[in-house]
Amino acid sequence: MKGHFSFYFSFLNNAYTADYMGTDKRVVFPSEYEGRPIREVGHVRGGYLPGDACSVTYLEIPASVCVIGERAFQYVPLKKLVFLDPVGWTTEDTPIPEETLKDPEAAAKFYAAHTRRWEKTSL
Repeated sequence: MKGHFSFYFSFLNNAYTADYMGTDKRVVFPSEYEGRPIREVGHVRGGYLPGDACSVTYLEIPASVCVIGERAFQYVPLKKLVFLDPVGWTTEDTPIPEETLKDPEAAAKFYAAHTRRWEKTSL
């Protein structure tokens, strides 16, 4: 792995937010950290130096995640966005079609056009 995850604990929901920074092409977010669930994906960024481009083309979101932060994948050249649980997602209170999220390529294209905060209405 050429990058690393950062984890931020929230006492409000007793869970973590995870960010990724690095130059890996394939990133799989963990479902838990220190025995507590990852509930939010914060940001995905490129390398450590100014100008380091993000090269992530495959991103996997575990079923434990129920929030994807606003513009979390901005500047990420995603080709495949995989949801282990594609049911019940919305953006700006608009349901995201489950069929779209079951297709990793369609999900990546949909995200590119809808970068606001995403939330899962059911866990």
